[in-house]
Formats: sequence, structure tokens, C-alpha cells
Amino acid sequence: MSQHNLEEIISDIGALSPQDRRRLRIALQEPSHSNPPPISSRKATPAFPTKDIVRETAWLEEHRDEYAGRWVALDGDRLILSGTTAKEVHAAAKAEGVADALIVKVTSRDALPFAGF
Repeated sequence: MSQHNLEEIISDIGALSPQDRRRLRIALQEPSHSNPPPISSRKATPAFPTKDIVRETAWLEEHRDEYAGRWVALDGDRLILSGTTAKEVHAAAKAEGVADALIVKVTSRDALPFAGF
């Protein structure tokens, strides 16, 4: 678009009524479906909510030796239940209304990492 055309547009906008200027401002603020923003400027949205598990991780490090080999359900730094199966600790967390409890089998400090085969 040339500078001359832009000046004409600005002049025309100045002649609009206050209601029409408001409508134009709203229309310009809405994203254009024909011209989406470049991918680099889009913000990634996770497909599901994520939870910060810093307190759970600290609890696991502090109590790893005490609960090694057991399943635990954690709500922050609070132990909901430890047990021998994931099913039982999940049921306990659900019964307490903690839908996003961290349920994990605690490994000992000297355990080898799982290699997937």
C-alpha cells in the first residue's frame, strides 16, 4: 500500500462517527483468519494442564530411602498414602478428592535407570 493511500485512509477514519470508529477499532483488534500471525509469534498451549511438581520432587528426594520399592500418592509435600500397588494409592488419592496427585513408585538411590526393554 502506498503512503498516499494510507493518508487517504487515515483521513477517512477521521471523518467516521465515534460509534463507527469504535467498531473499526474492535474489528482491527480481532485476529484475521485470512492472515494468521507467523508461527514464531504464536504461543504454544499445552494440550492438557500441567502441574508444578517441585514440592513432590523434594519430598521424594528426602524420603526416597524410607519408601523405596513402594508406591506413593503425593499432594505437594503431603503423603496421601504409600502402598504396594498403584491402584490402592490412586484410590486413596481419589477418595480424598485429590485429582492431580502424583502417583509414583519410589526407587532406591542405587537403582539402575529403566532402559525401556
